[in-house]
Amino acid sequence: MKNRRPVRTALLASAAMMPFALVAALANPLGPNVVGGTATVTGTGTANVTVNQTTQNAIINWRTFNIGVGEQTRFIQPNATAMTLNRVTGAMGPTSIYGNITANGRIFIVNPDGILIGRGATINTAGFLATTHDISNADFMANRLNFNISGRPDASVVNEGLITATNAGFAALVAPGVRNSGTITARFGRIGLAAANGFSLDLYGDQLITLNVNDTIAHQVRDVATGLPLSALVKNDGVLKANGGRVELTAAAARTVVDSVINTSGVIEARTIGRRDGKIVLGAATAATKPAGLPQQTVKVSGKLSVASKKNKAGTIQITGENIEVTNATLDATGYLGGGIVLIGGDIGGGHVAAAVAAIPQARLQAGPVPRATTVTIDGSTVINASATGVGNAGKVVVWADGSTTFAGTILARGGPLGGSVVAGSYDNISGNTVATGGIGGFVEVSGKQSLTFSGLVDLSAPNGKSGTLLLDPLNGFVASVAGPGVILASSIATALAFADVIVTTNNLTGTEAGDLFVNAPITWSSEHSLWLTAFRNVVINANITNNYVAPGPVGDFKHNINIIADNTGTGVGTVMFGPGAMIATRGEVNIAFNPSVNPANSPINPNSYVNPVENFLANFDPLGVGTLKQYMKVNTPADLQNVTNNLNDNYVLGRDIDMTGVVRDTYSMTKCR
Repeated sequence: MKNRRPVRTALLASAAMMPFALVAALANPLGPNVVGGTATVTGTGTANVTVNQTTQNAIINWRTFNIGVGEQTRFIQPNATAMTLNRVTGAMGPTSIYGNITANGRIFIVNPDGILIGRGATINTAGFLATTHDISNADFMANRLNFNISGRPDASVVNEGLITATNAGFAALVAPGVRNSGTITARFGRIGLAAANGFSLDLYGDQLITLNVNDTIAHQVRDVATGLPLSALVKNDGVLKANGGRVELTAAAARTVVDSVINTSGVIEARTIGRRDGKIVLGAATAATKPAGLPQQTVKVSGKLSVASKKNKAGTIQITGENIEVTNATLDATGYLGGGIVLIGGDIGGGHVAAAVAAIPQARLQAGPVPRATTVTIDGSTVINASATGVGNAGKVVVWADGSTTFAGTILARGGPLGGSVVAGSYDNISGNTVATGGIGGFVEVSGKQSLTFSGLVDLSAPNGKSGTLLLDPLNGFVASVAGPGVILASSIATALAFADVIVTTNNLTGTEAGDLFVNAPITWSSEHSLWLTAFRNVVINANITNNYVAPGPVGDFKHNINIIADNTGTGVGTVMFGPGAMIATRGEVNIAFNPSVNPANSPINPNSYVNPVENFLANFDPLGVGTLKQYMKVNTPADLQNVTNNLNDNYVLGRDIDMTGVVRDTYSMTKCR
């Protein structure tokens, strides 16, 4: 006997780290003590436990809350918004649920040691929360759902069963670590998986779970089902469905190195139903929001995410975090009446819409700020689709990183093949709406503020309307024929030009590089779509640029342009340069804007600026018969504007807005400046 006692003590001590089913026989919840509101419990110790609740809110402290196979716990509540807090106080290890929970209202289960909803378990309620974090009695009874009493720092909540939230309800799992390998459904409702030490629950706002400010996960978290460390703080390899609602996966910053803070490889659906737009949000800490000194916060996405709609306009997918890795994923934001929105790593221009795309209907910022990633990688097996499948316009896709972006996937954002926006006119027998022709292709931006590697496929066509626009925006741009770090493939640009206008532009907002754009490989296409090459400083063309398209209209009716713009912010520094033998060939129009050497940056008012410019790009222009070349000298300052009077026979273009307040001169003319 003396030798057996230490063995039993060790088993009990380890119980909190193991699935309860492994150390004790399961039974329905035991030891109830009602400490808030009014409720009666019958059937304890049997396979059927019933809780009759007569107040709107009730709190029950349980010694254990376990449900075995074939067992059922039923809650009878006053209405669908009534709430029951089930708090486990026996300190006997994690909760294990393998049976059934049913309720006509909202059920909350709190166990600081963890919660396992096992395979075969079913939970059917109007609202459900499983968490390791507790709440004060006073807050719960007053509907202040602030769960700020942390449980074990290494505990987790795991679902391997079936959770259904009825009546447009909610389903949420919150702990330092969370895993879903089962199925969670909340039609017209909300689903939340969150890694946190404290949080608040908002049952009526847009965001279901709000993490505490500056919350971090400091310990290695263990899977309550296996006892092994979780590779991700929030992991989904199951199914999450909130059609007509919202799915959100969020994680506090990890202080220890983990494979990822969020990892989804399963299915997430929040399809739009009627006027209820679906939304999927994956959000982790970014470099700007995580506390100093923490390791990289990685979000991994594979599997399927869908906010599609068969009859209406699609919803929104938003993925944010410090480092985002998308592999072998399908992001579906297609809609019969219009494509949806997909944001990965940020919004347009990182929150600043470039002037070149400001007039595009889809190129508008979201209502609130979108956190920016540092790095984004999207592999060649990933497909992002924001097309209009019936009528209407395609949507918006943005891939953004403050550091580097690598994109090798496919983006589709095609205009509606059956027509355009819903207006008075012809009748569509599928949607029941009147329509007009002319669905517009989408807007896509793929940008790396410091570096962009781009070898993907983008299709922004519109069978019966205007094609869309692709914007590529690195710090320094290198167009080449062989893929590699920092390279924009010439073949990818050419393919995109078959379906849409393409803008390749460089920036130097915060970078240390010059912001030059180099075309080091030929770009050849044959379509009416235009190519824009713009640079913060110089555009250097070392290879041929050729558009073989022949416009069907009269000669001179050009719809396809090649626009080459140096110094795109009007600093006064930057020009267009051609390498040996490099030519532009087109039947369309070529527009080149540059700072002439005869008007150096910050030139004062003088009689020599803009006189006899030595730059002449005609030698690099092959019109293929009827094309035209126009050269524009840039005007960036009040002095430049007045120096235009030195030469009124050439063309000019404003490089930036110019404030002429206080400038007095009555002899200059703007007749040649546009």
